[in-house]
Amino acid sequence: MKKNNPIVFCTNKKHGHLDFYLDVNGNEIYLFTTKYYSTPIYNEYKNGVRLESAYKSTCKYRQQKLREMILRISKNILEEYAIPSEKPHKNEITKQTVISAEVDVA
Repeated sequence: MKKNNPIVFCTNKKHGHLDFYLDVNGNEIYLFTTKYYSTPIYNEYKNGVRLESAYKSTCKYRQQKLREMILRISKNILEEYAIPSEKPHKNEITKQTVISAEVDVA
């Protein structure tokens, strides 16, 4: 079975805009476009970043909001295309624990 390594990257096709894409096994999937251009953000994502690194938090407000948006949209896309993700979302872990606890009690 081939290991799934989703990669998030961005391009700067239009001045002042960043287009974000998700690369899954060579397939590029469009995520979103932001009108906010920042050189540090562009330099971080232009060569691609693994999706798991988006789970790390940062003290910079704008970068943290961008990572949250990447996670939210990529989660929906991975579910839509039925692609298994490497790391489950924190809320999914707690929901699974609660469901399994209810099943064990019954």
